[in-house]
Amino acid sequence: MSRKAKIAVKTRTRGAASAASPYAAACGKASMRRNEAHSPVEEEAEREFREWIHRYEPVERAVYAERERREASRRRRALERRRAFGDLCEMTEGLAAFAERNGVTLEEARRELRRIRPFHPSLTLPCMLLTEAWTGLVAMRRLLTRRIDRAKHEAARPAYYAQERARRQALAAERRKVRMRHTLSPCPTRLELLDAWTKVKDSPEALLRFGSLMEDLECYVDNSLRRTDDGVIVGRRPGIKGWLQLEIPALYIKYKTVMAYKAAAKRMRQVLDIRDPLPLSAALPQEGEALVHGADEIQERG
Repeated sequence: MSRKAKIAVKTRTRGAASAASPYAAACGKASMRRNEAHSPVEEEAEREFREWIHRYEPVERAVYAERERREASRRRRALERRRAFGDLCEMTEGLAAFAERNGVTLEEARRELRRIRPFHPSLTLPCMLLTEAWTGLVAMRRLLTRRIDRAKHEAARPAYYAQERARRQALAAERRKVRMRHTLSPCPTRLELLDAWTKVKDSPEALLRFGSLMEDLECYVDNSLRRTDDGVIVGRRPGIKGWLQLEIPALYIKYKTVMAYKAAAKRMRQVLDIRDPLPLSAALPQEGEALVHGADEIQERG
């Protein structure tokens, strides 16, 4: 056989094997390799491969055939279902559910429903009127409900804001309320405050003594609220800040630090349980003395 004839035979064998199945294609390739093989080992391997193909190729074909049968059956059932129930867009949801539940076609479901519940043409107009009346009642009820809710909201809104305004004004008045303090110490003079200010950083006792003087000063200045004739609050009187601005401008510049020392003295009075009119300076130790606790010890010391 010539070289061209051998190439033609190989081409026809390869095409036939590819058209049959993957296993047939492999068999064709094996036959091509067999023509080229010459050793006994290769011939034995080719024989075993052919036996394996001959045994399992029917199984593969059966699997493919079963898969095609299932797909065809699924398509056929879907087509029969569409033919049985017709176009679902042409039927109502209830009619479609009735037809599917009873396993009948669209026309059979319509006939069954007409037989069970006959409909007379003379009832068409009353049913239409009842439907329109019911729709109108529902719309009217919805409209009336909205109007009632709006009226209730408009009626409750002023009362709510009036109560809320009164509550907030009462809280603000409580916050702004300043209880007038009293002390047994005389009003500190300008020289006393300046002398105490220069000694603030010497010791904690000196710091507290300056704060005690500022607390005593608070009892002699006016920091009450200013009101109009109608009782409306328009501001507050200057108090300690105004007094410092007029009398001691050097401490007015340090107003924030001055009030911090005053707050420290107030906190110490709370810790030692010293109540008005006793000043904190009565509890501060002198040279060689210890700190006094409580109003009773201050009275005994005095």
